Amino acid sequence: MMVCFVVPNFRVFLHVFGAMALVGGVGALAVLSFATRSRPDHSVLLSRLAFRTFLLVVLPAFIVMRVGAQLVVDKEYPGNAPGWVGVGFIVTEPGLIVLIAIGVIAFMSSRRGGSGRLATALAVLAPIYLLALGIAMWAMTTKPG
Repeated sequence: MMVCFVVPNFRVFLHVFGAMALVGGVGALAVLSFATRSRPDHSVLLSRLAFRTFLLVVLPAFIVMRVGAQLVVDKEYPGNAPGWVGVGFIVTEPGLIVLIAIGVIAFMSSRRGGSGRLATALAVLAPIYLLALGIAMWAMTTKPG
């Protein structure tokens, strides 16, 4: 007997899965950036791990989350999306620019050994984006307005 798992709404599953992975990846990136600043003896390893986390977790999760969100909006709200959907777009569209900046800073920080101003900039940007993701998550779960 074969058991088959069926997802009732694959679009929403894709969006939520990507969002959870994105929040987890950005959270890990924030923790790694703080650890890089507080542990100078391990800063090379931690900065490389932060950059790899960005490449292997954060970037793919952002793409999956954004594609899933667009599929949901196109299917469920073809004409006029509610206001809480707009909050998600406000966070993700400029958030892509922030993610690109985080990726560039993480790359340059890993190349320079994880010390200096670049590591500090990463330790500032990652929690700010994590906070923005938290606001979007609040809007998606409570659906205000």
